[in-house]
Amino acid sequence: MNFEHNLSLATQLYSAETRGVVWAIESHSKIHQDFDEGRQYSIYVDEATAIVKQLVRDDLIAK
Repeated sequence: MNFEHNLSLATQLYSAETRGVVWAIESHSKIHQDFDEGRQYSIYVDEATAIVKQLVRDDLIAK
């Protein structure tokens, strides 16, 4: 049995002063999994890693 899922991750950073969004990113992925193989969590880790790398590139967090 195969499963197909859509994964959407969104991250927003807010200004403490203005309470407005100062940075945002969104990603979308399709996941295809075979029921017999168990769950693959690497897609979640890969998406989160990509978000952190973008935060570093934009100098919003330190390396």
